[in-house]
Amino acid sequence: YPNSPAPKRTMKIPPHWPAGCEWIPSGVDAGGTTSAGRIGGVLCAAETEEKAVGGSYAGVAQICFDSTPASAPHYRKDVCFPQLNKEPLAR
Repeated sequence: YPNSPAPKRTMKIPPHWPAGCEWIPSGVDAGGTTSAGRIGGVLCAAETEEKAVGGSYAGVAQICFDSTPASAPHYRKDVCFPQLNKEPLAR
């Protein structure tokens, strides 16, 4: 974990999500402002694991911080279905 809190930032959350997906905020106020490290998650339900993971990543790709230039938040790729991990777990 970092030694200091994240800077205060405002997020741009898209008004529309891929089918079956929703945004679950955590540490974000009603205006989209946060100084938290973990800011939320995208949950997606679909017919297959691959479609659910793909929908979640498509949703995450729409989120950015309102800065100049706009920056995308870091997101984990190791918390979905284990067989679909995009990066190996640190050991």
